[in-house]
Order: sequence, then structure tokens, then C-alpha cells
Amino acid sequence: MPMEVQPLQHGGATDKLSALFDERHIICGIDTEDHDECIRRLVNVIHSTGHLSGDPAETTQAVLNREELVCTEIAPGLAIPHARVDAVTQVRVAVATSPKGVIFDANGMGPARVVVLILTPKLAAGDYLQALAAVARCFSQPEAAQRVAAMTTAAEVWRFFDSGGALPKYVSARDMMRTNVPTLRYADPIRRAIDIFCQEPGIVLPVLDADGDLVGMLSEKDLLRIALPEYIAWLDDLSPIIHFEPFAQILKDEEATRVAEVLDTSVPTVPENAPAILVARELLARHARQIMVVREKKLLGVITLSDFLARVLRG
Repeated sequence: MPMEVQPLQHGGATDKLSALFDERHIICGIDTEDHDECIRRLVNVIHSTGHLSGDPAETTQAVLNREELVCTEIAPGLAIPHARVDAVTQVRVAVATSPKGVIFDANGMGPARVVVLILTPKLAAGDYLQALAAVARCFSQPEAAQRVAAMTTAAEVWRFFDSGGALPKYVSARDMMRTNVPTLRYADPIRRAIDIFCQEPGIVLPVLDADGDLVGMLSEKDLLRIALPEYIAWLDDLSPIIHFEPFAQILKDEEATRVAEVLDTSVPTVPENAPAILVARELLARHARQIMVVREKKLLGVITLSDFLARVLRG
């Protein structure tokens, strides 16, 4: 008979990330730099306190399998490996600190000084995202991971999480967005957009004005429309342009043509505090593959359809 999943509760102490673990789940100054070994030890810590059923090796493998999909070092010095498993009935957390660092750096961010393992029940779709948001907010300051790594006792580390890790009542756009996205300026030549599209195919680029306000977006399809006006779709005889003359014109004008001349001003946006379910609705309603997260007119980040599905369906 499957175990009953216990969803995250809100009210009093359970509003905090620190309610999901205690000092027994913290390894200060872990003596390994090996990514796999660090995860194995954190899983075993949760198992040793009776919060993980079954074979801990199976849970370890589930976390490592998830790591193969994408590196979970989300910021310099901070890694958050995780998995959804049947072996827990509610969110469980374990933490390792390492002054030397644990090698997670598939993203080129260097070794992780703090590793936070999050295990969630398979059917608790939002719980991992709530826990992840709380961890991210704890480490919102760039030096936080280095500071925690220098702590010498589990009590100090736990107090750090207890002081700043409030669990959000719901998963918001801010919790799901990515912030390290390239942008264009209103006055940029389209040459810059072409260069970015060649390096990052499929991306939609936010366009900002001189004040940094979001004023539009530009996609590869927008560039294609410059070369191929809509009337071409109705032509039966394409022989007059069979040698790519329209694209030659783009090449000729790529420095002179400005992003302002070709951008799309109908930008799908949501405020930073919009619930994730509203983000999903807007992605669907706007037939969009990417939605911009804003605070008034300022761009905070973007949520792509693939990011959204990966977070919700794969954690």
C-alpha cells in the first residue's frame, strides 16, 4: 500500500524551511569533493534519522539520474540536488557545507560550497518548488554560500536557514524564472540579434529601451519576416527569389537596421508575484513559448515553456 503523502503545511514554525530538517541532517565540512559521494552521504543522513524508507542506494541513484538531466548548481557556490521519490512522505532536506567545495561545476560556476539535498514525494508537484524558492531566498546575497561554508557547527548552519528561509505560500513566477537571459536594446543593430540567435537557437529576446523598461521582444521568426514579407506565402512562382536575394538584403542592412524597426511589441508578461498556475494559463492563452516576468515596466526574468514543464513535471 503506498504511503500517504503529507503536503507542506503553513502556520507557525512550519512556514520555515528549517522545519523540514534539523541539526542531524547537516554535515559541516564534508570531507569529499566528489559529487556522487556527497549526495550518497546526504541521502544516508536522511535515512539514518528514519525519514527515508527503503534502500537509500535507490534514492541516491534517483538523485544522480536527475543530475544527469541538468546540473543542479544553480548559483556560484550553491548546488541543490533533488529528486521525487516514493521513499518519503513529505519534503525532506539535508545540507552539506564544504570550504574546499564539491565538484558540481557543469555550468562553469566552480565547486559548490553548500549542497542542499531536497527529496519530495512523487505526487507533491509544488512542494519541491516551494522548498527550492525558500533555499534560493536564503542565498540571495552573493557571499551567502561562502559565509555558510565557513560555519563550523551544525547549529550555526541550521540557524542561518531558520533566520531567512520562509516557505512561500504558493509558487510564484519569481520562483520559476531564469534571470541570466540575454537582452537587446531598442537601438541595437539587428546584427547583434542574429549573433545571439546563432549561439542560442530558439530563444526569444526581450527588448529594453534606454531607461531599461521592457518595450518588446524579438524572435528568429521576426527576422525571417523581414526577409520574407507575408505576400511571399501566396506566390506560386518563387523563381524570382530562388537565390536568396531577400536574405542578401538582410546581410546588407544588418548593421543599419535597428531592433526598434522589427521588434514585436505584444509581449506576454506576468507580475513577479503571479501564481505559477497563472503563468501556465498565460503561456497557453498566448500560444507563447516564453513569458516575461516584470515589476511594473522592469524585466526581472523569463519563464520558458520548457522550463515550466521541467520544473512542474520533473522537479
